[in-house]
Amino acid sequence: VVKMVGVPRVNGVLAVSRGLGDFGLKEVTTAVPHVTTVPRCDSHRFLVLASDGLWDVMEAREVADTLRGSSLKAGARAIVDSALSDGTNDNVGAIAVSGLHRQRESRGTRDVVKNTEVGVNVAR
Repeated sequence: VVKMVGVPRVNGVLAVSRGLGDFGLKEVTTAVPHVTTVPRCDSHRFLVLASDGLWDVMEAREVADTLRGSSLKAGARAIVDSALSDGTNDNVGAIAVSGLHRQRESRGTRDVVKNTEVGVNVAR
């Protein structure tokens, strides 16, 4: 890994760790994703999928505060715009989803989706 313009790059070329495509870097990258599982709870109001360009410059609390009180379409645009104005050095994309709830039943808990709203925005 070589750091160029403040960004770590594989072999000085690749700024993200992707193994599909970039055949010349196949030996040093992987197509196996990094996955984190977070249990949902009733207080979770949004699901945000975003590229590292967003997370490099914004904290989860700041993203949630930006999304709260606006439509998710406007909120997704606002968090992408915020990452750009905060000086991210990477591509930025964000998908925000609401309406994912847990429903308690007499025989346990099941996930339900109702009144779902999705906001998507990509820049650079």
